[in-house]
Amino acid sequence: MRITIIKTIFIMLVTSACVTFFYYYLKKFKFIGNIFGGIIVALIGAIIFNFILEPVFIFFKDNFNVNILSVLIGSVLFIKLLNKATPK
Repeated sequence: MRITIIKTIFIMLVTSACVTFFYYYLKKFKFIGNIFGGIIVALIGAIIFNFILEPVFIFFKDNFNVNILSVLIGSVLFIKLLNKATPK
């Protein structure tokens, strides 16, 4: 049980970091808190959307009990919201 929770958090953290790196370095988005602020916000979005969209995308679950599609949607959405909220 504990290992599954640790794997779930790790997968969400890695996915959030990848999304943030993509938008920060390749798309040149600017965030409050730079890269670490983006990772934290993307992780929050991943957690929220994993709980919200879990029943919708139940068929995409893998053996770690994480819905990768909802984690990606939440991370990308919250990164774009953070970019809009960051002053230029």
